[in-house]
Amino acid sequence: MKKLIFGTLGVLSALLFVGILLRMGQSNPPREYKKLVETAEIGAAAAADGSVTAERQMLRSYITEFGYFHCDYIDYVKQCSQAQMTVWFNRSTLYKIPQALEQKYNKAFPQLHGMPFSFELIDERGNLVSQGTVLLQRQRGRYTFLRLSFENLDFSQFSQLTLRFCCDSLPQEDRAVTSMLVYHADMDRNSRTVTFAN
Repeated sequence: MKKLIFGTLGVLSALLFVGILLRMGQSNPPREYKKLVETAEIGAAAAADGSVTAERQMLRSYITEFGYFHCDYIDYVKQCSQAQMTVWFNRSTLYKIPQALEQKYNKAFPQLHGMPFSFELIDERGNLVSQGTVLLQRQRGRYTFLRLSFENLDFSQFSQLTLRFCCDSLPQEDRAVTSMLVYHADMDRNSRTVTFAN
């Protein structure tokens, strides 16, 4: 009887461990979302020798308030004034946001579906600097991954930049769901050369 109990516990523990590993794997961005995507602007900047220099911003926090969104792999290419970053969110974000608004206003809000979000870079004075363009989008398990680009940026002109997560299907006063700091002049960054195949 003891062997049966210990055997069952061992199998359950192994299944739990495998489940945790699978969940962790699903929440980690795919490989192509961790690197620079060759856009037309980056391709033009790399035309001379097939490479560009990218600065990767090292964030102090990779997750927004309430855990709605994650953001990482922020690359800035000065040669073409473009920044790219990867954002991802759990499917639960789509119902947690309306739930939070329902508690705030004591009225019903519609359920969010698909990919209802847009993204804006805001400077230290609250001015809109650039709107995000989705380069890549992929659903894996419970997570949606996005590789975004922002154009016409000169990081040296700003002391900080904040990524604002917006939902245009919500009322205007609530369309900015949350935000997080993605660039600060004092943050660490790593510079590297990225080469593209011709």
